[in-house]
Amino acid sequence: MGKTVTIDAFPDSVYRHLSRSAIVCVDILAYTTVAVTAVARGRRVFMAADDREAEELRATVPGSLVLAGDSAWMSLEALDVPGDRSPVILTERPCSDLLTNCRDAEAVYVSCLRNSKATAAWLSSRYDDIAVIAAGQGFDFRCDDRLGAARLARELTTSGFSLLGQGAAQLVKYWGSADPGVIALGRSARDANRSGRSEDVRFVQSHVDDLDVVCRCRGNEILPAHVEPGTTNTQQGLGRSSTVVGESGR
Repeated sequence: MGKTVTIDAFPDSVYRHLSRSAIVCVDILAYTTVAVTAVARGRRVFMAADDREAEELRATVPGSLVLAGDSAWMSLEALDVPGDRSPVILTERPCSDLLTNCRDAEAVYVSCLRNSKATAAWLSSRYDDIAVIAAGQGFDFRCDDRLGAARLARELTTSGFSLLGQGAAQLVKYWGSADPGVIALGRSARDANRSGRSEDVRFVQSHVDDLDVVCRCRGNEILPAHVEPGTTNTQQGLGRSSTVVGESGR
């Protein structure tokens, strides 16, 4: 059948795709954009399933910041400032649920508009059966996630992947080349504006394919994809040493 990529949405959809060689999680506003931005700036990024797990992690990770949606957040602009490498613990739902459900998958990545091309290039030479899954919101597959998922799938088609399913084909047709400016018209942007996060909307729209970092989930941490478990790696261009111990299914 050759190489294939499909698109799905919502945390529970993960269970349809656990047998695939790789799953890519997308939550444009703003979990995966936060994660990719933080990793690119040399921060360690941890995933927590809920507030309790986040507090447990904070107790073991000195100087860490817990980012938990509107109740505790840091703007993307602030995260993107060079120099501050405080570790970040993310527990914003529904993407935290999506990533938790992926724990038994063979390989799990996170992607956003900032590293879509880089992620597609990395995946295309290593996997042949990929699912791109958007976090969504409730049962709402919002425009920012449609755009993010479709752009990544479109990039994979340029490397010989076929779109699996009519839904994926339709999404790529209508959203794969859409202008990121459309994000400002969506419900996620309206929610962000109401909660004082309008800067994040502007940041997402203006930062497209400007990063080469590829982010993979290993255990409860999101790391540059080239970092292997049990090794110490100094990231070229990112200036960070990171030791990865073990890998629990992600």
